[in-house]
Amino acid sequence: MSQNIYFLSGIEKCKKGEFAEAILSFDKSLKMDPKHLETFYNRGVAHLKLGEFVLAIQDFDSAVGLAPLRADIFSERGVAFHLQGNNQKALEDFNHAQQLEPQNPYRYSSRAYVKAKMGDVRSAIADYEKAIALDPEDEVAYNNLGMLQDQLGYRERANNSFKKADKLAGVEDKAMDGPEIDEMLAKHRAEKEAERQRQAQVAQERREAFKVETTQNTLSKWRIVKDVFSKRETFQEFVSFLKGGLKRKGTG
Repeated sequence: MSQNIYFLSGIEKCKKGEFAEAILSFDKSLKMDPKHLETFYNRGVAHLKLGEFVLAIQDFDSAVGLAPLRADIFSERGVAFHLQGNNQKALEDFNHAQQLEPQNPYRYSSRAYVKAKMGDVRSAIADYEKAIALDPEDEVAYNNLGMLQDQLGYRERANNSFKKADKLAGVEDKAMDGPEIDEMLAKHRAEKEAERQRQAQVAQERREAFKVETTQNTLSKWRIVKDVFSKRETFQEFVSFLKGGLKRKGTG
């Protein structure tokens, strides 16, 4: 029951965007149940949100070992590999996720994104087209498809894709020039990065506090043991306690 409380607490904190605090709850959950799949998965997501890619991948590795047929785990690990700069590993995970869920449009669009980054534009276009076939309301897939079509010189196709994306996003009648859009995106990215850095700082501070608390608890226990062995009568009582099958003096 305690483990469920820690896990559920971590989930609630993730919903609030409190990823550093969520990780601490997930740490406690895993101490209670070292093989709890959902804790590994969600702690990995929390690490990913904080930009802690190595730790995220480690958690997703553990989750994959417990559930090798879960497409979402491979997908999230693929995102972590991509953000870490390892697109080849990311592509392998996205391939695996797509094989496990061939009717999920996100499996194609996420793989397409990495393929495009790797320069495999035509294959990326095919994946975006498949994603759109499965989900005709995906404005992001239309927008990304348009950019790749434009890159290959397919102007008319690209314009049609952009128009579809704008219509689905509800911005077709809103006139914004390039600099205005760039400014909005830059502000949004700066706000996200500032929040990520804040969360990462909180995570580090909490980890350090946890280390100090653990060290103090360990020293406190050592002082008790040291006291037992420094007083001969207490030491003899302690030995009798152990020999008595862990029976306290006067209870046996």
